[in-house]
Amino acid sequence: MLLGVHRLLHSAAGLALVLLNASAIAGGLTILPTRIDFGGNRGVQSVLLTNTSAQTITVETQVQVWPEGAQGQLDNDVVVTPAVVTLPPNQRMRLRIGLLRPSKGETERAYRLYFTELTSPAPLQQGMGIGVRLRIGIPVFVAPEESTPQALKWFVHKEADSWQLIAQNDGNIHVRAAKLALVGTSGPIRLELPSNYILARSALTIPLGDKLPPDSRVRWLEGDDERESALALQ
Repeated sequence: MLLGVHRLLHSAAGLALVLLNASAIAGGLTILPTRIDFGGNRGVQSVLLTNTSAQTITVETQVQVWPEGAQGQLDNDVVVTPAVVTLPPNQRMRLRIGLLRPSKGETERAYRLYFTELTSPAPLQQGMGIGVRLRIGIPVFVAPEESTPQALKWFVHKEADSWQLIAQNDGNIHVRAAKLALVGTSGPIRLELPSNYILARSALTIPLGDKLPPDSRVRWLEGDDERESALALQ
């Protein structure tokens, strides 16, 4: 499922950022799987890239710490070989993803692995729109020595005239949530998650606007389980 597409239109050739959390095809490039999980020790996994378009594409890889600046993590903890791939139409290549530094901490480490299209977008006729260059990101997780998951805690917080919903994860591994909604006397209100992942020992904020329905509870999918929780005022 594609969670979001952000088009950065700084010029006639823009950049589209696609964050993936399931198998997906974006702009003629297929990436499978779209999530990498390492145990605590060093290891090697792989990602299969397939060019389903009618033109040759060149893709560059980059690993970034998630969230940016997280303590005890470096971008080069995870390496990709080859770092740059050129794929003719209907061709595929398997990339090796290596974990160089084992996990010795109590908290799961998280990274984003980005695939950026370097190939120039096809020329466009004047007035016919814009070229879009893709950047696709998938999560990479490194397990802690011992996993201690905890249930999400949900809070509402008002800042100025705007309400915010906060999902707090006190566990030492990430939680994946989907299909978030506020449920009250007026019926469910679907909410858009900025990310399906609430990272270990972190919080995710979802803006609600200037009104909070009375007697609201929060409902979401965690894996295949539907869960519901009361809201605390923060």
